[in-house]
Amino acid sequence: MGYRGKVYKGDFKYKYVPYGDGAKAIINDATMKFTDPIDFNDPFDCSPSYMVGDFNELMKINQEAYKNAGRDLNLSPAQRIQEKGKMKARLQKALEDGSWKRTLQNSIGICSMTTKPCNLLMWAHYSNNHTGIVFEFSNVFPKMVDLKEFYLCAFHVNYELDKPVANLSEAHYGTDFLTKGIDWEYEDEIRCLNQEKKSGIHDYRRDLLKSVILGARIDSDDEADIRKLVKEVNQRENVSIIVYKAQMLDDKYKLIIPNHPVYGDPDW
Repeated sequence: MGYRGKVYKGDFKYKYVPYGDGAKAIINDATMKFTDPIDFNDPFDCSPSYMVGDFNELMKINQEAYKNAGRDLNLSPAQRIQEKGKMKARLQKALEDGSWKRTLQNSIGICSMTTKPCNLLMWAHYSNNHTGIVFEFSNVFPKMVDLKEFYLCAFHVNYELDKPVANLSEAHYGTDFLTKGIDWEYEDEIRCLNQEKKSGIHDYRRDLLKSVILGARIDSDDEADIRKLVKEVNQRENVSIIVYKAQMLDDKYKLIIPNHPVYGDPDW
């Protein structure tokens, strides 16, 4: 499956999480959760509409869809050619009952990140009412393309008013994982796509994690716990993760991150 998405090339990327075992694993174990799209909070996400289109063209171009249709009917390669009508009907049925869509969703794990560490809504929604954490990662590209998941390489999400209708005769329908409704545009989301290992908890390159940004309302015990853990990991792994704490401005609906080289300035 190919992707026509736009690769994110900024210097840093950010992950919002609540305080808890998952957050501590990001620090201590250098692991990151890649989510099955069916578990997303938006039922429209990764759920486009499909059409078969020109089946003869599909046979030539989209071998994955063609083989799946034949496999479902227990047909040999030779029988697939003879039973094109049955295969097209079977594929159409899979599109209508949602099983084709679920097969595609099952083929990938997604780690949602963003370009924005100070978004008020995301702090509220994904970092438990500003009591959680935002992780800041360097955006580094590997020399070997098969390490892109290990480096958390990400694609920009596109925001559209209309749902995409994907023609299965086009080989690059994987961009359906990179389109969301226009209401989500405030997130400026970027996505790491893991088609090899799919959903689950996967390792990332440890030295990508540059800082831990604590929420403005984080519990004092949780803050002490995170600071202690970061200190231990820095010593054990010979890394230099910095801990910041977000702060609310008195005269604006805005957060700053004191001492951060960019977001420490109230006029960022």
